[in-house]
Amino acid sequence: MNRHRVLILAKIFWFLVLFCLDRTNEAANTTDFVPPYLPSDNGDNLLSTKLTTSAQRDIRNSTEEITSSTERNITNPTERNAVNSTERDIISSTENIIKLHKMLKTSRNVDSSLTPEVTTKNPISQWLNIERRMKEIINSVLKQFLPNIIRMFSTIELSGPCYSSLLKTALAVRKLKSWAMKMLDASGKIPSGIAEGTTTTFGAYDLCLGIIANNKRTKKVDFRGKYCLLEILSPFPTTPLDPRLQDTILGDFARSAHLLQGRSNRIGLCVPSTCTHQDVDKVAHVAFQDALHVSVPQCDVKEELNLSAEQIGVLSLLGTLLLLVVSGTTLDLWKQYQPDKQTLNPKKTKCWQAMSFEVLKAFSLYTNGKQMLNTNVGSGNLGALHGIRFFTMAWVILAHTYIMPPMRMYNGLINLQYAVKDVTFMVVWNSFVQVDSFFFLSGLVLVYTTMKKLNGKNGRLNLVRYVIHRYLRLTLPMMLVISLMFILPLISSGPLWNNAVESQIQRCRNTWWANMFYFSNFLNPRNACLSPYWYLSADMQLYLISPVVLITLYKWPRMGFGLITFGILASWVSVAAITLWSNFHPSIVLFDRKTFIEMGGYIHMQPYTHLGPYCIGLATGYLLLKHRNIKLKPLVVALGWIITTVSCSAVIFGAYDWHNGIKPNIVVGIIYASVHRTVFTLGLAWITCACVYGYGGPVNALLSWEPFIVLGRLTYTSYLIHPLVIYVRSGTVREGQFFSHFEQVCRFLIYLVLSMCLASVLHLIFEVPFMKLERFLLPQPTPSKSSWSSRKQKEETNGQVAPNCMSKYSSDMKEDIVTISRL
Repeated sequence: MNRHRVLILAKIFWFLVLFCLDRTNEAANTTDFVPPYLPSDNGDNLLSTKLTTSAQRDIRNSTEEITSSTERNITNPTERNAVNSTERDIISSTENIIKLHKMLKTSRNVDSSLTPEVTTKNPISQWLNIERRMKEIINSVLKQFLPNIIRMFSTIELSGPCYSSLLKTALAVRKLKSWAMKMLDASGKIPSGIAEGTTTTFGAYDLCLGIIANNKRTKKVDFRGKYCLLEILSPFPTTPLDPRLQDTILGDFARSAHLLQGRSNRIGLCVPSTCTHQDVDKVAHVAFQDALHVSVPQCDVKEELNLSAEQIGVLSLLGTLLLLVVSGTTLDLWKQYQPDKQTLNPKKTKCWQAMSFEVLKAFSLYTNGKQMLNTNVGSGNLGALHGIRFFTMAWVILAHTYIMPPMRMYNGLINLQYAVKDVTFMVVWNSFVQVDSFFFLSGLVLVYTTMKKLNGKNGRLNLVRYVIHRYLRLTLPMMLVISLMFILPLISSGPLWNNAVESQIQRCRNTWWANMFYFSNFLNPRNACLSPYWYLSADMQLYLISPVVLITLYKWPRMGFGLITFGILASWVSVAAITLWSNFHPSIVLFDRKTFIEMGGYIHMQPYTHLGPYCIGLATGYLLLKHRNIKLKPLVVALGWIITTVSCSAVIFGAYDWHNGIKPNIVVGIIYASVHRTVFTLGLAWITCACVYGYGGPVNALLSWEPFIVLGRLTYTSYLIHPLVIYVRSGTVREGQFFSHFEQVCRFLIYLVLSMCLASVLHLIFEVPFMKLERFLLPQPTPSKSSWSSRKQKEETNGQVAPNCMSKYSSDMKEDIVTISRL
């Protein structure tokens, strides 16, 4: 429809009201009210008369155009009635404005002493005085700017409902209606600190969504508040500015452009819910006149809760788990505390009854909680691994605290250019080697546990069981956490929710199958579901090729170490070739967005990059298993710790120069890119061996601290759940967050504690129960009759013998749980 003449007034009042509010605040904060300017001589009177006549003529012409346009283009009776009603109010308001102008002009010589004096001691009188002044200012501004704004926005074509709602909002602002003033208040204003990198002004998200505009005649809701986030992409320079601009504010922005490149400014707008996404987009483009790239990525409005099929399925799954946990805990406690005389005779217990009890008992919080908090470990336990596992997990969350949240949520981003100059910031800046700790631990534990099984089976490895065990161990908890993504919209919302959470949900909706089949690391990082899960895919891919090394190590150790050496060299060559061919940095630079994405896809997320740390883990595990009593001289121990400290520090802090813009020599860059992960992992291997052989000292005391045994069991589920914690926190912020290292450390501690708490819940109600249920899916081979009498096992409760139907599931469960948890 060609309703542009009708739609103009909506835009007009929008801009007018912002100006009115500023004028109103000034008037409310002064003791003497300054009325609109009144001319004092005959020349000014004549000029004022001409301006008034011109304004009347423009308004009359605009009104005729609006009426004719409405009759021609709006055919819907409901929309026509709403627009006609609004037009009558506008025409009446315009006439009142002209009358007010004439009254003010003729009363310029009135003695001010005759004006009734409003007492300032009465609060009610003060408020009435403020209201009167606000209305006078609004009427004055409307009189001066209404015709010009009508002509300015004559090219915009808005939908009929949006136009009608905007006019109603403008008239309500003139009357100081509460809901209309709240709509203006909920919109974002120009923020302070733009020169410091403040790029977002959120407005008042909840205030906007809570606005309701009622119709007094129909007693229905005309519209609600709709929160839209306007995105403005600034053209940051990519080359040095002209020398004449170096001392200007543009020069300051140019020097910080590498921090803000690709990061848009965002302003929250509160508009009527009848305005569509396209309506808001049209207004934004006209307002900025194509000077900047403007878009409207999201609009939110409060709606009734409607569960999708995905959400119903996830809630049903959680309800089933809760029912199993309650039933299993109740049954377990009942059997734990019942008198011995009431114990059921196992000979009279039916097979299905015994199996049902074992299945329900697997979900018992009582038994699972005792096992999780148990710090008693066997003689073959590698105590230092628990501390390494926990500190690596904490390092991952610290790095993700800086990397994962949208940068637009922060105020003072310019502080980043000073933060990166701090050499200690390299712990975060160059923290991508942290994940190699997990690859090292995975290879070490795999050899350490699998070799024991090969010894008992004459070197035979059941590959089917080997793969299924690992797949179930990793996949079930991962898919549960991915399914939790779909119910996050039921928990909260916020200005950045669409950017931080909804985008991740859509990725998981499209590519969850890639996570399930473990090749998400080959997808574009921007399309992957929960991008930190690339590690699980790479780890599974290395796990699938490891039987070749395991069997070779068992039968031909020298050949096995030859394969390990070949894997390390292959990792070096592949990374060096890709780095040289693509002209990548030696390590990932956070603020180089182009290479950050490309290096993530071609190097960081690929299994060949981490093959070296994984092979070192395999070799370390074999060494610890076959040689537990190695004696070292004090000089060797001292040199080992010195070399480890220097080499690991060089890996972390040696990249300081090129992370701050100084490119390294090509040879140095290639060498660092190839071997720095392996060097860092060799340091971890020394720490592990030194602690196991008794040369760890205080380091071993710290890493083997008993609480780390419990926290180490939670690292897998905490790795799965911590991205959701960060995404939800980022999506629910209502105002800009100040960026500083202290604030980031505080957020890191919050993420760490919440992740561990949620991980403990998932560990108790899902991870441990399904590890126990794996005994039924992958039963142990039935023992021979000759060995049956020696392998009878009694149940933990009341010393009863398990029924014969459970014999094939009665392998040492405690050993299985410990073995699985180590993996």
